Amino acid sequence: MKKFLLIIAVLFVFGCDHDDDDFHFFEICPNYQNCLSEETVVFIENYLNESIAYAESHTKSEAVDYFNANNYNEEYYVFVDELDGTMIANAVRPQDVGKNFYNYVDTETGRNPVQDIIKTATFSYPESGWVTYFYFEPLTNEIEQKFALVRLIKDAEDGDYIIGTGAYVRK
Repeated sequence: MKKFLLIIAVLFVFGCDHDDDDFHFFEICPNYQNCLSEETVVFIENYLNESIAYAESHTKSEAVDYFNANNYNEEYYVFVDELDGTMIANAVRPQDVGKNFYNYVDTETGRNPVQDIIKTATFSYPESGWVTYFYFEPLTNEIEQKFALVRLIKDAEDGDYIIGTGAYVRK
């Protein structure tokens, strides 16, 4: 039993990155500039700006319907969240639409990605802001690190919401 506990302790100590308070058993890419190609970043920025233009020129309901039915491809898609953490659009994960992820904890980092998305979009407004988290990657069917660019959409009539898109980090 002592040998088993010692092995577990050694794996924990040497398997974790102790540079910050978030313990994980693999390398986490620290920021989008180091982990995504410049071409990918420009694509994401343009795709989000086009999506924002659509959202701001349509009602919230029309925008949500559009983003639930359309995505660029299986890798690039727009997601839309309410400020309470409810996902209201995601064309590649329709089974998640209508679910509230406000208290969801990313098991890879121990962080709460939806609360990070809400804070980043709210504090960055009227600009967009980058967030990283782990989420289901539709091309690999695995949980992968993702960098998302998010923006708050102000809608006095139907309620503010968040729109975002991003890219997964390739190992």
